[in-house]
Amino acid sequence: MKKKISRILGVGVTLAVVTSLLVGALPAAALSGVTATLATGTNVISGTGDYTVTFTVAQELVAGDTITITFPSDTAVAASAVVAAGASISVSPGWIGNATPPPTWGGSAGAGTFTSSGTARTVTYTLVAPDNIGITANVIINLAAGITNPSTPGDYTLTVRTSKETTAVTSSAYTITAPSLYYPGTVELWNPGGYLMNVGNNIGTAIGMAALTGNFTIKVGTGYYDEIVVVDRPVTIVAMEGATPIIADLPATVAPVGGTLTVTAGGNKTATNGGVTLDGLTIMGNAAGPGVLTIQAEGVTVQNCTFTKYGTSLTTPVQTMIDFQTAAATYPSTISGCTFDTTLGTQSDIGILASGDDLTISGCTFVGDYNTTTYAQDYYIQNTGGYADNYNITYEKYDVNPPNPSLIQVDMSDISPVNDVARGEIRRVYPMITVLEISTTGKVFFNATSQTDKNIYRNTTLTVLPSEFAASLPEFDFFGLTGLVILAGFVYYKKRKKLA
Repeated sequence: MKKKISRILGVGVTLAVVTSLLVGALPAAALSGVTATLATGTNVISGTGDYTVTFTVAQELVAGDTITITFPSDTAVAASAVVAAGASISVSPGWIGNATPPPTWGGSAGAGTFTSSGTARTVTYTLVAPDNIGITANVIINLAAGITNPSTPGDYTLTVRTSKETTAVTSSAYTITAPSLYYPGTVELWNPGGYLMNVGNNIGTAIGMAALTGNFTIKVGTGYYDEIVVVDRPVTIVAMEGATPIIADLPATVAPVGGTLTVTAGGNKTATNGGVTLDGLTIMGNAAGPGVLTIQAEGVTVQNCTFTKYGTSLTTPVQTMIDFQTAAATYPSTISGCTFDTTLGTQSDIGILASGDDLTISGCTFVGDYNTTTYAQDYYIQNTGGYADNYNITYEKYDVNPPNPSLIQVDMSDISPVNDVARGEIRRVYPMITVLEISTTGKVFFNATSQTDKNIYRNTTLTVLPSEFAASLPEFDFFGLTGLVILAGFVYYKKRKKLA
């Protein structure tokens, strides 16, 4: 009997030791993933910055709790009224604790108040009911007013802390630059015989001096060309060797007809001329206009060009990078080796609108819009534990309107499972989201679960807005999702395996 009791006691002691080791090995959760970015054009020294700060909380925040952002030295923070006028906060769902378990999935923010301190260089958000930010929620704070950038160019960081997680966490670096000076470069006009006919600094003037019969060449040097260009005759407009000319109607307060650059029917290719060629140019849409390049001629060649939006805010209009309107033609047109970048703003822009005929597109790159109001950044898994692990990613669609889940298609090909994520590694994955109708709204809930222990998981929700329809079309080959961090207790797994 004595041996039996001893054996039972021994087992009890062993279980107690194992339990204490397991509890002690669990990593302490903490605020994480702090990033700081500035809206395009607002990262200039001594200018007003439009800051977006994102992070993930590990402790639930309720009414009365605070979030504090501290800016680096040489950054000026204005009075509370000024900062609050341009401030906003949004959160993704998280785990909300209840008096009676289990926790629920949800949360919201926006009822609270923003205050600031110029001396401490801080902006603080105080939660007010019904604000409630759940565990693992992603928080996005936008500060569009009252923050004056440092006076010296360089890389800077800010910090974020909450009243529940008081250790300030440093953000990713953001870059403050010197202002760009918008001056044109050199524009040369060459005749078909290879003779230099004129040197100036305006593309439109050079076009007007070229013969209507065609085959003239306009060589454009590095610089900003503040003009609306109408090509009404067959000419070649090409960047000088090594040059980066940018055509942009600045500041573009009045919308031009057709866009920043228009090729009219006067530029038609014929048996005796080579038509219009645009080569190596960067062409910006303007802040008030509907488009960038409009083509109405036949036999047009567009190659090695970059098309992008212009502006300093997230409210630039919907724009079409190339509007191809040419009807059936004797001479077809081509677009090749071009880049279409529409990442400025929350609008769903169009890369190429081919409403005409006889157009060949090849070798082009399309960079789609990232909707900043729905946490549209990378979807990533970070292994912060002791050794490699594998993860399964699943999804569920809900609140789809019209009530047809098939209108939102999710392609997880070659994404799940995510295998062999090494210790400390960040693995990014890109589920492809396709929205089939322009009016569709809904949500996609993504969940990542460790294969080592199914009880360890993290998740995020993507909100689909009507504006995402065009951005989800096939030419935009991925749709980013919000940062998802796996804070799994890998030391816990290892110890449990060894002690079991």
